[in-house]
Amino acid sequence: GTRSNVDGQAWLSTSGDRVILAARLYQRGKTPRLAATGRVYQWVEEQTISLAESAEQIWTDLGIPKSDIMLIEGRNTSEELRNLSQWMGDQSPQRIGLLTSAYHLPRAMRLAKANGLELIPLAADQQAGTIDAVPLCLIPSRRGFRMTELATKEYLAALVKR
Repeated sequence: GTRSNVDGQAWLSTSGDRVILAARLYQRGKTPRLAATGRVYQWVEEQTISLAESAEQIWTDLGIPKSDIMLIEGRNTSEELRNLSQWMGDQSPQRIGLLTSAYHLPRAMRLAKANGLELIPLAADQQAGTIDAVPLCLIPSRRGFRMTELATKEYLAALVKR
């Protein structure tokens, strides 16, 4: 839900609802800590700080203390949840929410369960709604291609049990 520029300045991306929902939950006293995931991707030249660090920067700008923010490493959701599971170790079960985009939540919950985590699903970045049947829907668009990409990725992950 974040991006950054070459100067390390963070901002919300198109799925920034995830970052803001987490901040709202914290500020309303629903959670005492936040965790952010995501790394620097080599193919994004202007990205100089990780997605997790970008979220941390936005949260601290909103008044959330760094001491209440945890950064979790991982190249993908599977690694991030494995690292969370290892961090938790043998600690007594805690109420932990897994906040991600609604389309990604079923796969993330499957991966959490595979890592022995019982998490509370929290959907953000919901892209529900109706589509008007108008001729413009037949013209390829950036949003249409993005939705196809997301749906294909989630479907293939489910197919290979990831």
